[in-house]
Amino acid sequence: MRPGEFVEELKRMTKGSEFALVKSPFVQGVARGTLTRAQLKGWALQAYQYRRHVPQLAATRFIKCTDPKIRHELFETLIEEGTGAVTGSAGHTDLFLDQARELGASLEELEAAEPLPETAAH
Repeated sequence: MRPGEFVEELKRMTKGSEFALVKSPFVQGVARGTLTRAQLKGWALQAYQYRRHVPQLAATRFIKCTDPKIRHELFETLIEEGTGAVTGSAGHTDLFLDQARELGASLEELEAAEPLPETAAH
């Protein structure tokens, strides 16, 4: 399957799904540019509750993987998450923190935020 076919197949599969992300009012608001800075900051406060654990999750997947090919790919993911070396950027947590700061959320606010039930369920 060519990459374009794969993308089209994913779109076809999710188009009618109740879980399609594009149906989310938040995603629609981002696409339309109608969300307020406060709404975006609220998203950042909640996203951080999951985002801060991603490096550990990536490390756990790498450690537990027994397939050498997949393990190699997971290692690249782990390096990218932590350092950004694969893409030449920065670690993903650092990039997220930069974005959150631009939205007005300090590290202290991110750390102190209580996850909403929907966030906790993620």
